[in-house]
Amino acid sequence: MLWFATKTSVSKSVENAMRIVNEKGYNSVALPLIGSGSGNRGKQWSLKIMLETFEHIESKAEVIIVKYKKSK
Repeated sequence: MLWFATKTSVSKSVENAMRIVNEKGYNSVALPLIGSGSGNRGKQWSLKIMLETFEHIESKAEVIIVKYKKSK
């Protein structure tokens, strides 16, 4: 539990996921907020890094970012 997500680790995760999406020709993909859970980062931080990364990726796929809520 001492690991923290970095900008690089989140960006590379998004890039690799989208590479697979594009290679397979998928029309859509749902991704969680990478780095906000076990990566020990906040939701807003993760969303910001992910959105910045998507700006540099060409894809025809619809991307849905999933924000999990803790259950009661």
